[in-house]
Amino acid sequence: MFVLCIFRCREKQRKESSRLQAVNRKLTAMNKLLMEENDRLQKQVSQLVYENGYFRQQTQTVSIIDMFYHLFFSGFCGLQPYGLKHLVFLFV
Repeated sequence: MFVLCIFRCREKQRKESSRLQAVNRKLTAMNKLLMEENDRLQKQVSQLVYENGYFRQQTQTVSIIDMFYHLFFSGFCGLQPYGLKHLVFLFV
């Protein structure tokens, strides 16, 4: 009777151990996928931050050129303006 109880307890432990190992494998695989997705998203964020800085700089440049255009060519000098696209070419 005592030996049978020990055998049953060990059998339960073996089954539980096997179940926990299977759960651990699944969680490890899921963790790997999440880490890969996190890495991909971090690279995407870095690219977006870079692009945002570039577009901010371009916007500021266009704003300065636009201000220059309006101040010096839209009536103060009496000259016919060439157009904003020509001024952008001069500053790029």
